[in-house]
Amino acid sequence: MAPNLTPPNKLHFLTEEFDFKFDHENPLTGYPERGFIRTTFTFIDKEDNDTAYWGAIPIRKKQVTREQFEQELKPVPDDWVYPLADPEFAVAPPNLHTSDQIFVKRPKIDLYDPVKEGEVIPSAPKLFLSEIRILEILKQNPHPNIVNYHGVRVLEREGQQRITGLLLDNHPKGDLDSIEHDIIFRDSLDKDVIMNGIESAVCHLHSLGLAHNDLNAANVVIGENGQAVLVDFGSCQPFGAQPISGGTNGWIDESYDTSARKHDLAALPKIEKWLQEQYQKEG
Repeated sequence: MAPNLTPPNKLHFLTEEFDFKFDHENPLTGYPERGFIRTTFTFIDKEDNDTAYWGAIPIRKKQVTREQFEQELKPVPDDWVYPLADPEFAVAPPNLHTSDQIFVKRPKIDLYDPVKEGEVIPSAPKLFLSEIRILEILKQNPHPNIVNYHGVRVLEREGQQRITGLLLDNHPKGDLDSIEHDIIFRDSLDKDVIMNGIESAVCHLHSLGLAHNDLNAANVVIGENGQAVLVDFGSCQPFGAQPISGGTNGWIDESYDTSARKHDLAALPKIEKWLQEQYQKEG
């Protein structure tokens, strides 16, 4: 049965894929030619026990119809997306699952590759479990500038208890990165309060022996009172451990394969400089 994308049902992930080739007949131009490959997309059917779907079509995303999206979406095997439940994890109360005050974060279904199904070990469940383990630590050691975690969403799928989401406080004002294109939003915030909040959150992580390893403007959201709230702990690990995913280009000094305090300390001045640049722009 094809999924139903009739509003308010929405795609979970939507992007266009390109390849880049140089024009060998005109090598002096120096610019690679960008060739469109396909549009890929994912969907989680909350009305069907959180069944995950993945699809791809060789049409630009703005030209794809709702019917085409529905036709191309195919179910993703649970092993590729949802980890088995761990009894040690906190389970969020059912009443929070549909609350406007809650954001349900899902595993990275876009990592699914039907061509490699059965040939490789899926990485999305492993990445999801890694983040949950960090959030469990932070739940026991809360901080006002770190997103509040309420526990996991567990559903029975094909006779097995699986984690289909993790529940976090919702911060609808948006992330810090948004101020680059939203002057009104920028001017409503105090950059010193923002920076102090980020630094406080990082100090708290380090006191627990953890490094975030992916500090950047997109991983800071704005709380109700205009304070910074650190999110996205997919790269966070204890000092010396190996993160499953690395940092974000432009916000790190070098690629790395070990969690370390220095990655965060290198990113903080980059964020501060970026903030100053945003507030120096003409309003």
